Amino acid sequence: MPFSIQLRFDKDSEQKILNLSGLLDDLGLINPQKSHGSLPHIATSVFRDCDPDTLVSLSRAVAQRPFDVLLNSIGTFPTGENVIFLGLADCGVLSRFHLDLYSLVAPVFSYEKYYEPGQWFPHCTIGIDFTDDEFIRAFSFLKRRFVPLTCRVERLVITKFRPSEVVFERMLE
Repeated sequence: MPFSIQLRFDKDSEQKILNLSGLLDDLGLINPQKSHGSLPHIATSVFRDCDPDTLVSLSRAVAQRPFDVLLNSIGTFPTGENVIFLGLADCGVLSRFHLDLYSLVAPVFSYEKYYEPGQWFPHCTIGIDFTDDEFIRAFSFLKRRFVPLTCRVERLVITKFRPSEVVFERMLE
């Protein structure tokens, strides 16, 4: 089962993002992401094979205080998963955190290529696994209602996923 190291938001920020993704209910669309049990987050790494205890130990060594990010765009990836995400404005704090994490974890576990430095595109997924028609409707609907969101990142979480299950969680300090 794959594992992910995620950055999660404070409750107010989380609710702003959930409210935006909840607009899809107004269209009568069922957002498959809700069934995955995942809360809004920024995935910083994904591993297909790893020892979760070692991953927890390594993640404890990454120092980071809470910080703000600007979710300033809505986008998608050119994959069959029909992902809709909120893109992040360039944030030096987030980039440094990602590099620090990578330098600690990459010698021990193999990163999925999309999460390696130079490949990683930080984002917050708000919908995934739509049919093509649902995706077009959802994206069109959301892009007309989207306004940039400033959100507070306050927690580091390790999950195994699909469905999402928290293995470890700590506050950034």
